[in-house]
Amino acid sequence: MHRSSFQAPTPDETLEVFRKPAGWMLHWGTTTVVVLLLLFLALAALVQYPDKVELPVTISSVPPPIPIVNRMDGTIAAVFVEEGSPVEEGDAVLLLDSRVDFADATYLDSILEVLQKVDAPLLLTNYELREPLHLGDIGLAYTQLLNTTAEIKAKLKQRFTSEQLAQLDAQIKEQELLQANLNDQTETLRLELAIAERNLKQFEELLRRESASQIEVDQSATRFLGVQRRLEEQKNRLSQARSRIAQLSGTKSQLKSESEGASLELWLQWKAQYRNLQQALMNWQDSYLLKATAPGTITFFEELNQGTPLTGQQVPLGIIPATEEVIYRAQGILPDLESGSVGVASEAYLEVLAFPSQRYGKLEAEVLSIAAATRQNDGGYRVLFNLPKGLNTTYDHTITLRQQMRAEATILTEKRSLLGRLFEQLRKQTIE
Repeated sequence: MHRSSFQAPTPDETLEVFRKPAGWMLHWGTTTVVVLLLLFLALAALVQYPDKVELPVTISSVPPPIPIVNRMDGTIAAVFVEEGSPVEEGDAVLLLDSRVDFADATYLDSILEVLQKVDAPLLLTNYELREPLHLGDIGLAYTQLLNTTAEIKAKLKQRFTSEQLAQLDAQIKEQELLQANLNDQTETLRLELAIAERNLKQFEELLRRESASQIEVDQSATRFLGVQRRLEEQKNRLSQARSRIAQLSGTKSQLKSESEGASLELWLQWKAQYRNLQQALMNWQDSYLLKATAPGTITFFEELNQGTPLTGQQVPLGIIPATEEVIYRAQGILPDLESGSVGVASEAYLEVLAFPSQRYGKLEAEVLSIAAATRQNDGGYRVLFNLPKGLNTTYDHTITLRQQMRAEATILTEKRSLLGRLFEQLRKQTIE
């Protein structure tokens, strides 16, 4: 039978082991581990850092761009502005393709503005309407106005020529110049009369003092009476000039009234055609011509070139209003599950996707407001950020704003210590 070679230690050998003291390495090694553990716990209690909540945001300016809405489907025929171009209210910015020639439509717009001041048929003789014009569907209304204008001119020419009107105007102008000269001469004679009267009084006084003769007094009186007679004659001539002007003006008014009365029906027809043409042009402009609705700077929301298709209610570009100060804002949707740790004035940083943070840095931001209720579609809260330093990054680089520029926001929440986080994990594992 095989026997094992292991022999149990004797009682004396066991006592010898317990009596022998531990080595210095074991003693100091245990102390070192305890000290390091305490030091780690102290550092873990002192070291604090915040949690991070990340969400996508978009950056825009305040006031926001005013959208310019395209009203119908079509393709771009011309773009009249560039990105960043200054515009005034009413400036044309974009044209859709149509049968109307833009240059002819511009002329029509200008001539309609001029004709708006015409308040009598006779004044139509002063204007010549251009033809032909490439106006598409508007052309019929323009042709009707053109024909009626020609008919009114022909009827007026039969009863009252423009040469007669010019002659009357010339005579009235001549009489007005004569009246102006007579007024000047009358004022001069009034001054001469005042001087002659003063001289007469002086000689009469000298005569009482026996310092002047009767002949000198009579001569002074004669001069006074002569000037007085000339002044009366001048007043008569002035009155005649006024009467002549009134007579010529009356003749002109009478002839105009007779001429306008003969073409009254045509005149009313012309006014109606003018309004129809004006409305047709406005309808075309509303459909095919996009105009600036306010002064400011143009910003493109997408690439716009000749031939680019657009759909109705599309917003291809907008206007950044002309204000003295521009404020920048960022907004996004804060997830419901992470919204409890975020509050107003929470610190945040924005990494603009078009400007990588490794090269350009990040934008400093703070939470300006958080919506009180969640959105129905995704359950998140609308959060608004303020950029106190504008578009100046942490690397002291100012980036160029493009409206609705995308960025990634990192919100820093309340700071917690590393030790607290460790205990939180331990409690979580214990509960599980």
